[in-house]
Amino acid sequence: MGPHALRRRLQLLGSASLALSICGITLSALAQSTELVSTRAVPTYFSDNDNWAKVKAQAGGLRYVVMNPDSGPGAAVDPGWVTRMVDLGIEPKVLGYVATTYAARPLVEVMADIEKYRQWYGVTSIFLDETPWGCSQVAYYQSLATSVHANGGILVMNPGGLPLNCMVDIPDIVVSFENNMQAYLSSTASNPTGYQPRKFWHLIYGAPVNRHREIEELARQRGAGFIYVTSDDLPNPWDGIETFPALPITAPTVVPFDVTTTTTPSTSSTTTPSATTTTTPTTTTTTIDPAPPRTAVPLPPASGPPTTIARSGASSSQSSSTIAQGRATVPS
Repeated sequence: MGPHALRRRLQLLGSASLALSICGITLSALAQSTELVSTRAVPTYFSDNDNWAKVKAQAGGLRYVVMNPDSGPGAAVDPGWVTRMVDLGIEPKVLGYVATTYAARPLVEVMADIEKYRQWYGVTSIFLDETPWGCSQVAYYQSLATSVHANGGILVMNPGGLPLNCMVDIPDIVVSFENNMQAYLSSTASNPTGYQPRKFWHLIYGAPVNRHREIEELARQRGAGFIYVTSDDLPNPWDGIETFPALPITAPTVVPFDVTTTTTPSTSSTTTPSATTTTTPTTTTTTIDPAPPRTAVPLPPASGPPTTIARSGASSSQSSSTIAQGRATVPS
């Protein structure tokens, strides 16, 4: 083998060894730790093409967006929305907006809206708005979750604050905070233990642009896996989309409470001068410990008059939701 061929062979072997080493570190890290990483998810309650062009331009930095043609799917399929969904592609994932009016809407109507999103726009994941805090309507929302999951979608529920455990466990994601920056900074509530950050979504409006990263970091520290901070404000803080910095929301690797990993080291023995060696492969076992008791506690009742957040994605409709300072004023 000539010197050039030998050099090339050594380079290839070195690259292979480096790749195996990196792979080993990566696999070990995955087995023993998880990243507390938060990503942006936006309640995009708008229908204009300019704002959807901003969504498209920032698609790589967004995990979820919400399509809301007319406080729901509307009365008929909208060709403009068909075009937007095709143009957007597969990322970010689109959620179809459906209001439940705290379970006051007949279940059959809500189911019909969910089916319209699937048939008209190919959207199977759903954002249920105006959902309650307490346990009196568990069966209502569990049936909706079953329907959404049967179609391969994910379910988000938005009570605007942290509900009781009975409701936290139903959807894939809970919007556990929706209010302004002042309420967020003054709140001391955090997400309950026993859940991964991907369970929770925080929405904060009325925040100056120069404080967005500060609020995002606070939300990440409070255990929110999905975050949206906007300078927009009432009556509809979700009628546009911010331009985000290029940097993602991330944090150093941390060890989760529920993963225990044990590793048996390699052993070898030389039995003769001819260097006959026996090697026992390394084995790694990962077990999941039982989760500690969950302690979801709603934020304390609000003081002061409620405010109204417009929910419509179309300029012709003015559906709204009542939100008080600190928590949503909704029935149990």
